[in-house]
Amino acid sequence: MEFADRFGATVDVSLGAGEVGLFFVRRHPSVDHAAFRRTVATAIGGPEYVQLDAPGGFVVVATAYETAQSLRTHPMVDHVGGVSVDPARLPTPTVTVRDETDRDETDRRQ
Repeated sequence: MEFADRFGATVDVSLGAGEVGLFFVRRHPSVDHAAFRRTVATAIGGPEYVQLDAPGGFVVVATAYETAQSLRTHPMVDHVGGVSVDPARLPTPTVTVRDETDRDETDRRQ
């Protein structure tokens, strides 16, 4: 008896052609981050697909599963894995996060 049959579950791990997911891509420690970011961005279709850039050594990209898997063979890449991100917690172009150093004279009077 298979696991799915035993618990009455259905399992589907297939992705449709071209379906996009989010993937964590970590660089090898010896690789320059700017070069790594450019290389990954080129491989996935452009910098607009880089969703999160952490200069400490990784990027999160939006791309197809097949493209993400092909990154695993690149010499600059140390690890590739799927991630889930809560979009509500990411900054957007319409939301600006400001701290005290960003306040202008108008803000200080309030």
